[in-house]
Amino acid sequence: MSEGTGDGTQGAQENGAPEGEQAKTFTQDEVNQLVGQARTDERRKVAAKFADYDDLKTKAGTAETAEERIANLEREIVASRTEALRAKYAADVPEKLRPLLTATTDDDLKAQRDLILQGVEDRKKRGGVAPKEGGSADTPSDARDDERQFVRGLFGTAD
Repeated sequence: MSEGTGDGTQGAQENGAPEGEQAKTFTQDEVNQLVGQARTDERRKVAAKFADYDDLKTKAGTAETAEERIANLEREIVASRTEALRAKYAADVPEKLRPLLTATTDDDLKAQRDLILQGVEDRKKRGGVAPKEGGSADTPSDARDDERQFVRGLFGTAD
């Protein structure tokens, strides 16, 4: 029977307010202000948490992928092996002729070295003399013989 009647304290107790205190009511402006402050605080926390996001994004864009690093390392290994092979075969070749070793495989470098050494030996056998030195390179000897015969026939000179 007391359900419909009362002084209003029972309703305040049901809303969680202590007895003797009246529940505080907020206007819409106060609610908007409290929500705005909460949002601002939350945004500030998120901004502080992700402050270095742009820097990390930039670094991630410029960083090498694992595949690129592997490919670069493989190229370096091949280049160092090739240089080691060239050094191995260059030991037998005169210093001035070492730039002629341009191959990249063991067999090709060996063949180049052998050709260079053969040329060096041939030069030593000839004693530094160039064949056909002093001859005219413009006209072959057969053409010169034909010219001589024509001139002799023209002037009537006997052989």
